[in-house]
Amino acid sequence: LVEDAHTPQDIQEALNKGSGTWLSPKPLKPAAVPVGEVTASCRAVLDSWKGKFSFREGQRATATDPTIPGLRRPQVGALHAALAHITSSADPATIVMPTGTGKTETMLAIYANERFERLMVVVPTDALRDQIAGKFETMGVLQDQECLARDAFYPIVLRLEHIPKSPEDVDELFGRANVVVTTMSIAGKANAEVQHHMAQMCGALFIDEAHHIGARTWRGFRAWFTEAATDKLIFQFTATPFREDGGKVDGKFIYYYPLAKAQSEDYFGKIDFRAVSDLDSNETDAEIMRLVGETLDRDIAVGRNHLAMVRCKKIKRAEKLHERYTAELARYNPVIVHSEQSAAIRRENLAALRRFQSRIVVCVDMLGEGFDLPELKIAGVHDVFASVAVTLQFVGRFARARDDLGTATVIANTDQDRVDRALAKLYAEEADWNLLISTINASRVGREMGRAEVLAGFKGDLREIPLQTIESSMSTLVFRAKQCKNWDPLKIEDSAPTGSFVGMKLNQLHRIAVCVLRHEKIAKWTTSEAATDVSWELILAHWDENSGLLYISSTGASATDSLARAICGEETTRIRDQAVFRCFHDFNRLVIRNLGMTHRQGGGTRYSMLMGIDVSDGIDSLMKAERIQNNIFGSGFEEGEPRTLGCSIKGKFWSQSRIHDLTDWTAWCHRLGALLDNDSIPESAPFASAMRPRRITARPDAHPLVIYWPMSLLFSFEEQIDVYLGDACYPFAECEIVLSNHNRAGPLQFEVRAQDKAVQFEIGFTATDATYTQISGPLCRIKTRRNERTLAESFADDAPQIDFGDGSFLIYSHLYVPPKELDLTPIMDSALVPWDWTGTNPRVESQGPERRSDSVQYRVVQELKKGDYDIIFDDDGTGEFADVISIKIRDTTVDVLMCHCKYAGTEKGAARLDDLYEVAGQALKSVQFCHKPKRFLRNMMNREKRRLERGQATRFDKGTIGQLRRLYASWDQYRFEYKVWIVQPTISKAAATQPILQLLGFVEKALIDHRRIPLTVILRK
Repeated sequence: LVEDAHTPQDIQEALNKGSGTWLSPKPLKPAAVPVGEVTASCRAVLDSWKGKFSFREGQRATATDPTIPGLRRPQVGALHAALAHITSSADPATIVMPTGTGKTETMLAIYANERFERLMVVVPTDALRDQIAGKFETMGVLQDQECLARDAFYPIVLRLEHIPKSPEDVDELFGRANVVVTTMSIAGKANAEVQHHMAQMCGALFIDEAHHIGARTWRGFRAWFTEAATDKLIFQFTATPFREDGGKVDGKFIYYYPLAKAQSEDYFGKIDFRAVSDLDSNETDAEIMRLVGETLDRDIAVGRNHLAMVRCKKIKRAEKLHERYTAELARYNPVIVHSEQSAAIRRENLAALRRFQSRIVVCVDMLGEGFDLPELKIAGVHDVFASVAVTLQFVGRFARARDDLGTATVIANTDQDRVDRALAKLYAEEADWNLLISTINASRVGREMGRAEVLAGFKGDLREIPLQTIESSMSTLVFRAKQCKNWDPLKIEDSAPTGSFVGMKLNQLHRIAVCVLRHEKIAKWTTSEAATDVSWELILAHWDENSGLLYISSTGASATDSLARAICGEETTRIRDQAVFRCFHDFNRLVIRNLGMTHRQGGGTRYSMLMGIDVSDGIDSLMKAERIQNNIFGSGFEEGEPRTLGCSIKGKFWSQSRIHDLTDWTAWCHRLGALLDNDSIPESAPFASAMRPRRITARPDAHPLVIYWPMSLLFSFEEQIDVYLGDACYPFAECEIVLSNHNRAGPLQFEVRAQDKAVQFEIGFTATDATYTQISGPLCRIKTRRNERTLAESFADDAPQIDFGDGSFLIYSHLYVPPKELDLTPIMDSALVPWDWTGTNPRVESQGPERRSDSVQYRVVQELKKGDYDIIFDDDGTGEFADVISIKIRDTTVDVLMCHCKYAGTEKGAARLDDLYEVAGQALKSVQFCHKPKRFLRNMMNREKRRLERGQATRFDKGTIGQLRRLYASWDQYRFEYKVWIVQPTISKAAATQPILQLLGFVEKALIDHRRIPLTVILRK
């Protein structure tokens, strides 16, 4: 009975809300019926199923044929696999079916066919318990699909919501039901005697969403079923074979329906994944909300009847998000669902969603496994889960295919790097996800298009290991194959040990082969063949037809001369011996970290490995031909970026550089090959330019130019590091380390500054080491994720680096000296640009938040505004990269100009060499992150945020934070090109002294040699 109902739809809507009164047939309340009568009813249910289940495979309607009711194809396959397992084994069995392919109906079909005396179903959450119980109460769609006869009775289902206290409680509860549905948190927490009796009372156990259940919990409860009897059937059902904790779901895998099959058979469609950078929580929430509304508008406009789900972690957060969505997207009448609501309110809100009276639902882990609403095709994930991979597993439900639904869109709070890593992890867990997830990134250009083209060009059989998951090391052997007309990488399979070849992917256009081998051998500690060690080997091969060079990399022992000859012909030879050291020819400021040498001693050959300051003696002996280099590993600058490189006379090359994908490896190989194949490069290339390290016991006799934070701090996340000056705490990004003076003699001192505070340190030298002593200011401490200690103690373990005007640099007591005296060539005349400084006070450098119009910085900003820059950013202050940063975004490049201003240090306003030393050091220091544009841009955003939090004016003189965020989100689509300005209005171009011009020349050369960045000096006429 439903009040004011006029149609069957009115009645259905009332039932969805939980209202209405059931009149006939009179519902059975098992708890009120004697156990004997309920037992008879349970028996009658199973008897009514005899011969009433049909193995029907359905078919979708086509242009010529109508729909045929029945089970889906994967359901039929899983059902047959289950029945085959039942006939041959009682071991726990696992069925893997991706979300949306009918996993729950498969459970119902197995139950209907086998008619277990009593079935126990265990699920991970309360919400899923109610969902699954509801399915069993009506046997899902089995009757609608004509798989179960209409006259079959519905089973009596117990929703076990509390832990039974005793075996008698189990008898009383379980004896009244055909099916018991509960959660592992209830079943697993019962005492041992109760768990044992549960297993005795049930004929079979189903675990749903088994990937949520930890191994120990599951094994402990399962043991009661395996020990209760040998014929207790145990089935696990899961969408993925991997648990949330990273382990693999237990049990024998009897059926696995792959995602690729699901897509080819139209059960899954594509998912468009949109990543929103995790910058500021409020702004990120606003951007996700905007995209949810924009996507709903777009989809509905083209006739897609879509709904959106907004998901977060906490109820209070969900309530705040619901308020914001209601305010901004009121046209879609957002509703909220969470566990603290009454059942009636939840039903009412979900009913509004099903009736499309609402288009947006905000939830907290409520619409997870088991929730079935195909029109949910948009997800706004505000809080990333413990693993982004788990998030993407969850959004698989949005990919359910239906002709009228179109493509799903998932919008998640995570930056692009994290998405890429998560996708790689997801691909590793299930190779076919790369067919379903497409990452939206508007106008992918430049190198990204090239990378996509290379990956798309691979063909072959290696589906189990997608190319996106390969993280090869940067290493190779290089072979000359000048006579090769056409390579034959398929010979890799012929050369592999019998039975080891797994598969190969081949890109014939770019001549790249990726091969995987699997080696298995008896374990060293036994002679039994039952115990084997398995190792996997990755082989990369690339033939550069233009240069006639072949590159082979292997994680095992397969990269050999014989393999190279098999691929490119018998005349193929390896580049080895002293020619390998040509690879260091393009390195600037090379520091040799490890040097292996051989030399004759007596009647034999001696090998020695030198490190640290011992390298200097080794280089000298090599230059005198007293020894022969065997292998080298060094670091320096190449093509404007810091790089590492190692090589050995056996012809192997390696680097610690990170590989994003295979195109990084081939590009690195090409750079190597061009040097190795150039006979004009001397074999002594690395030693002629290598820095010579030596231990010092007194400060160097040179002008210090700039001091850098230790690399370990610079490459940490600044947000995880705090610096304390006394009781005041400052984020590391707001602190700076600067030299106290640039004197050639006297104490070597530096300061650490934060806003208006500063502390001073002095470097001392002993016979064996350097010391770092705080000599003024409040006690300075540093707090990282690992520890908290004084900054002096931190520097003793990880020292800052100081660069000097003679080209040397100091770390601890090790001074790295150039191989020859620095050529102090004056700066090029074309790099000196005079301005008219009328109206500017050379004694005032910073414009400040108030934009002081007579300052040097203000004048620079006004000049930049005359150009076409998109962003002009006032970066002035402690922790700055520059005083002013200007950015121009072009089609494939981003031009970045960093301006360093300097005021006059004297009342007369004349240029002092000391002033120039300071600004020269700032210019050199500012480019240390130019090879990491993401870090560079993030620092700008963080500095703007902190300035606004202090109640001060924006740092943007032109452009907006929105423009900067959009650039940050797509930074990897561009090539960043930098320029540096030194602005010193007190230097006259006509009257500049030789020392000033030489110092500027030194900075100019360092920027070009190390970073390929041009320098311009703005001065007065």
